[in-house]
Amino acid sequence: MTVGSVLRRSLATVASGTRAVRQRPVEYTSEGAVSISYEALQSEPLSLAPSIEKAFGHQPDSLGIIVVRDLPEHYFGARERLLKLAYAFASLNEPTRERYADPKSRYSFGWSHGKEIMNGKPDVLKGSYYANPVMDEPDISKELRDAYPEYYGKNIWPKDVEAVQNFETSFKSLGRLVFDIGCDLAAACQPFGTT
Repeated sequence: MTVGSVLRRSLATVASGTRAVRQRPVEYTSEGAVSISYEALQSEPLSLAPSIEKAFGHQPDSLGIIVVRDLPEHYFGARERLLKLAYAFASLNEPTRERYADPKSRYSFGWSHGKEIMNGKPDVLKGSYYANPVMDEPDISKELRDAYPEYYGKNIWPKDVEAVQNFETSFKSLGRLVFDIGCDLAAACQPFGTT
C-alpha cells in the first residue's frame, strides 16, 4: 500500500458521511493534552472536530499535540518486540553499531549516538536508530537525493547481526502502524484545515 493510497482511503472515510455527526466532547490527559480514542478516529473521525480544533487551533492553550489512546491490541506486542531489539542493538559493541551509522545523511538514517549537539555538546545520553518505515529508498532524482540526504536517504538495516535479526521487520511493523494512525489523523484534520 502506498502513502497516497493510505491518505486517499483515510480521506474517503472522512468524506463519505453526509449525515449530521454527533460531536464528541473534548477529553484530556492528566497532563492537559487533548486525547482521542483510536476507535473514534477509525469509525467516526468527523465526531472529533472539537478535539482537533482544541488541539491544533489558534487558542493560546492549544498545545499542537493530540494523544491517540486505546490503541489496537497488536500495537503493544509490536512495541515490545521493537524495544527489546532496540536494547539488543544498543548493547552491541561500538564498532558494530557504527557500521550502521550514515554520516552522508547527517545521521538521519541508521544509528546515531553522540552526533546530535545539545547545549553545545554531543548528546551521548541516548542513541537513536532512524529509518523510514514506509519505504527503504525513495524513488527520486539523484539531484534531490544529493541536495537533501537527510530526507531522501536509504534505510540501513543490521541484517547480518544475529542478535537483531528481526529488527527491520519489527521497526517497519510498528512504524507502519504509527504512520497509518497519523494518516487517519491527518484525514480527520482535513475539515478543520479547510474552514
